[in-house]
Amino acid sequence: MALNSSGPISIGGTTTGQSIEIELGESGTVQASMNDSNLRTLAGIASGAISLSSFYGKSHVATMQVALDDFVGGHRYYTPDGVTYSSASGTAFGGMYSGASITTPSLLKLMCGSGSNATFSSDGGVTWSAQTLPGSTNYVNGSNGAFQLMPSNSETTTAYYSGTGTSWPSNTLPYSMTCHLLGSNGSGTLVGAAYTSGGGAASTKSIVSTSTGVGWSAGGALPYAENWVGVVWLSGTTYIAISANCNVAITTNSGSTWSAVNGGTRPTNMPTSMQGCSIATNGTGTIVVGSGSSGSTGIAYSTNGTTWTAVTLPGAPSGYPISVAYVNGFFLAAGYNNTNLAWKSTNGISWTAETLPATAYIQIIC
Repeated sequence: MALNSSGPISIGGTTTGQSIEIELGESGTVQASMNDSNLRTLAGIASGAISLSSFYGKSHVATMQVALDDFVGGHRYYTPDGVTYSSASGTAFGGMYSGASITTPSLLKLMCGSGSNATFSSDGGVTWSAQTLPGSTNYVNGSNGAFQLMPSNSETTTAYYSGTGTSWPSNTLPYSMTCHLLGSNGSGTLVGAAYTSGGGAASTKSIVSTSTGVGWSAGGALPYAENWVGVVWLSGTTYIAISANCNVAITTNSGSTWSAVNGGTRPTNMPTSMQGCSIATNGTGTIVVGSGSSGSTGIAYSTNGTTWTAVTLPGAPSGYPISVAYVNGFFLAAGYNNTNLAWKSTNGISWTAETLPATAYIQIIC
């Protein structure tokens, strides 16, 4: 949308095309002035004289942010570049277990907590509102313009998908299972692996969708029964599955067949435990993993899924979980450790320490 090119225009109010606040994605009832930075940015006037006529014809384009949820403190931060951080506005912060972003048709973000609780942003991560999701506790993924909700706590054959983040058609999985992080090739093919299947047992089951999660079919059997926390796409038809114990499996045909990595034992330099929120890929061949529990340390990267290199994060205290994500062209890592540090990398190899607005226990980055 855009503001009127002539006629009525105001800072507040709820009339689309007339209200500057509505154009900025606000409620229309927030107290604001023309000297506020977001209003000056919209007008294109950094300093000096500004008036309501400065906003004629202006259109706000949201910028995708990287969002970080403080699990314990109940805060939410966002950053466009991994260096400058601001506090998000809205409700339902803290206590989130998974998060995802999509960029088309809008810049949307969704984080899921326990039960059906969630929090949703339609402006790239600046403002958030509480949302109730279908099903029980969900693990949210995002790819190809759609979110996918996978059952993360109770085994079921029902999953959900949405292109809007507000309406959730259901679909049927080939197995009753729980499933966390999905691997996406960016062109509609998703590959997943069961965290549990068959009454809470470790599993060898994998699933495949060639329609961005609208329909699912059975994939090939994984080489050993594990609690698989996530699958990531490496390149072409190659995907990597990682278990909670940091064992690794690889497929070179989009999940049709799988083979063991390192003989079915944890590869050298891998952390000793893993969560789905501790796995990220840049989509061009680099995978980064962080530790998944307070009993393990470290971060590692790989360009083939078989050989891993340990990385030291500058200034990081040892012995706490590290979450990682790849958004806006860079990796970002942060920890569940009550520190005010996060770490940024453009390649997954070299990292710089950045400062958060306050100490936090970061569980989810998206």
